[in-house]
Amino acid sequence: MSNTAFINSCPLVLCGPLLRRVDANSVTVWFALKAAANITVRVFTGEDANGQGTGLVQEGSRQTVQLGTYLHIVAVTTSGTALASGTTYWYSVAIDSAGFPAGASLFDAGVVSESTAGARALLLYSSPGAPRLPTFVTPPTDPASLRVLHGSCRKPHGGSIDMLPTADALIGASLVDGSPRPHQLLLTGDQIYADDVADPMLALIHEVADVLEMPAETLPDRMGRWIDLRRLAVGHRQELVEKEGAFTSSAAKSHLLTFSEFAVMYLLVWSNVLWRDGVPEFPRVHPSDYTALGDDYGKILQGRWAWSRLFHPGSVKRLTGFLTERRAIVDFKDRLREVRRAMAHVPCLMLFDDHEITDDWYLSKRWCENAVLPYSSSRPEPGGSLLGRRVVQNGLLAYALFQGWGNTPGQFAPTGAAGQTGRALLEHASAWECTEDTHSAEIARLLGLPTTAIPVGTPLHAPGALTHHFAVTWPGYQLFMLDTRTRRVFSNGPDEPPGLLTDDGSLAEMLTGQPDPGPDAVIVIVSPAPIIGVPLIERTVQPLIGETGQGGREFVDYEAWGLNAPAFQKLLGHLLTPTASTEPPRRRVVTLGGDVHYGYAARVRYSATAPFRRPGGATEGVIAQLTASALKNQEKNTEKFHRMGYVPAVDRLPAHEHAVGWANPTGQRIVVGERSVPTDGGFELRPWSVHGTPGMSEFGPDRTIQSAPDWQYTVSFIKHTEDDPTLPPRPSPGAIRPIQDFDPADDRDEVLGRYLAAAANHDDYLGPWGSGKEVVGFNNLGEVTFSWQAGEEKKVIQTLWWRLAGMNDAAPLTRYIIDLALGPSLYTAQSELQSPTRKTS
Repeated sequence: MSNTAFINSCPLVLCGPLLRRVDANSVTVWFALKAAANITVRVFTGEDANGQGTGLVQEGSRQTVQLGTYLHIVAVTTSGTALASGTTYWYSVAIDSAGFPAGASLFDAGVVSESTAGARALLLYSSPGAPRLPTFVTPPTDPASLRVLHGSCRKPHGGSIDMLPTADALIGASLVDGSPRPHQLLLTGDQIYADDVADPMLALIHEVADVLEMPAETLPDRMGRWIDLRRLAVGHRQELVEKEGAFTSSAAKSHLLTFSEFAVMYLLVWSNVLWRDGVPEFPRVHPSDYTALGDDYGKILQGRWAWSRLFHPGSVKRLTGFLTERRAIVDFKDRLREVRRAMAHVPCLMLFDDHEITDDWYLSKRWCENAVLPYSSSRPEPGGSLLGRRVVQNGLLAYALFQGWGNTPGQFAPTGAAGQTGRALLEHASAWECTEDTHSAEIARLLGLPTTAIPVGTPLHAPGALTHHFAVTWPGYQLFMLDTRTRRVFSNGPDEPPGLLTDDGSLAEMLTGQPDPGPDAVIVIVSPAPIIGVPLIERTVQPLIGETGQGGREFVDYEAWGLNAPAFQKLLGHLLTPTASTEPPRRRVVTLGGDVHYGYAARVRYSATAPFRRPGGATEGVIAQLTASALKNQEKNTEKFHRMGYVPAVDRLPAHEHAVGWANPTGQRIVVGERSVPTDGGFELRPWSVHGTPGMSEFGPDRTIQSAPDWQYTVSFIKHTEDDPTLPPRPSPGAIRPIQDFDPADDRDEVLGRYLAAAANHDDYLGPWGSGKEVVGFNNLGEVTFSWQAGEEKKVIQTLWWRLAGMNDAAPLTRYIIDLALGPSLYTAQSELQSPTRKTS
């Protein structure tokens, strides 16, 4: 099919509606269309028998922004009467575009589908009594009814099945059984993988970019010379991005480089419209390899031995890798209808992480100066890179337009000073002809790309640039989404781990600049990298490999919170900081994260008379760390971790960590107490000292405090302890068709029992440890709920939905319950430190 015939066959709406930020004062819905349009979104309190909205409460219109001949995007934000908590709302869409009736709806022929019935099947749920318009539910006042979904790391050719369609199943089930609807879907990083792209995916991206007639981009090399197009071939980009871009991704053979490639990738991971004739085949993508293989091509497809394995090993390797990638992408594509429907019915809030741009993005000071600063012969080799800078700019621009606009629509408002930066970015993006010109320079400035040597101790983010953090507040619930990438501070050597968020101004902006929701509200703080990491990884694997040098640090992503003590200790105190000095400290905080490709849960009990570098007085509180990752990127290493658990070959959780800290502003060694040391004759007491700023140490029964610490905390990891359902008899092979789908609307214990009985590895799952009871290393989606009673009777529950072998869909197999009650103080009335082994009750 020709490009013209294909685009003519496409509906007007190429992607969306994506429901984005919803707060009390506005609703934002994002779209991508093939033609210019003015779109109006209206929000209602109900609908009539004909599927028309009733009780209009908010309305908003916006004109699309053109990025290509056949690509126009817009995020429409409504205003009007404030939305109520815990309430279902309906929304309609009216589109004014050439060739369509004025005010065409989503369900008019040709808008979303060729027919009204097709559009309804694509966007709406089919259960009896289900709404006939897209709907959403606002967070309730009572946290006991709050339901939040979260996940990260969704790579189309990643291992196993995509977990994002599970969100669609949960929404559909709630319409049947009356359970609380998911109130938010938090995508906590790596919504796309720009650096690790499958060959058939990049080939498809190029075909779609041609169909949309996106501007052809001229790319500079490291020093500014134009790159020969042959160096951009699918599957052959690794050397280019390493040598010319100064990037460090090890999977960059088909790295996204141009703005059109980034833009089209977003369209393909959120919508099934532009997948054209399906996933490209090998002969179309690698014709020279196909020719070289000749008759052996068919033999290799059949798994037979061929002489090409000796004479054309490169071509054979590309073919076998291509086939694996293509199978995974076909499975990914087949579930996109569910993803699109889910994202139209639940507010989706998003944060970037490194893979939206490139692996190791802003990992270290050296990385930034090599890959992002403009080339200069006066700096040490490679002395900056114009190619690296352009690719980072392209990725950040695509993030701003496809993710950021929906997170912070106020920055893109059509009028007013608050929207000035975003409006300017939209204007320059639309006018940019994808070369080095004044529009490109302004885009770089508005995105905050550094232009000079990276300053020590100062955030990367440039004043006046677009910001990426945000907060959403509802009565009884407050959400903070942290930017831990562009606000990094490099305070040590050029390859040392950064402070992900240590600047006073940034901390105040992100954590203390919102109205206080009250002492009984749920506070959720999202950091793409988990704030509390697994000890085996952050204390053994990362330091061990990271200390091997620059390459080792990049291999293990040497940027965890715990690797930079000042930033980590400062954050812990700020998590429990109130919004104003006159308000009491926060007592309980839930932190969500992803990034690591496995799920787990931990609890921190924090107490301080003087939190590290945080103004204000004493504070005590509880922090629950909930991690869900990956949505689609299961790997052999994560599967091993899944079966092993937290501690290799041992059926136990990691030992409780009890850390103590002193501000110690001079950094010199100070004696803080005594410790008992074994000797030949028994034990003897020796001085116990700390050094550095802050001075940190572990505390236990072998140590005695003489100088009371400024703060202390205990960390414990949580295991799934819920009893598994009683299993019915397992069907004999072939006798009964095993249950293939877990219906969330059915009785959980009954269906889960049948699910476990039918699964091929149910015995492994029911084992005493590991296998998802501690760490979930299979693709997963997190569901967060709360048990919220008066006083201290408060718990947060994370249920991880994942799939056992032999099953088509996920089930709620792992449940972590974290007690948020403070319990007794970690200090006595005399400020005497309490050891975990002798803590008062």
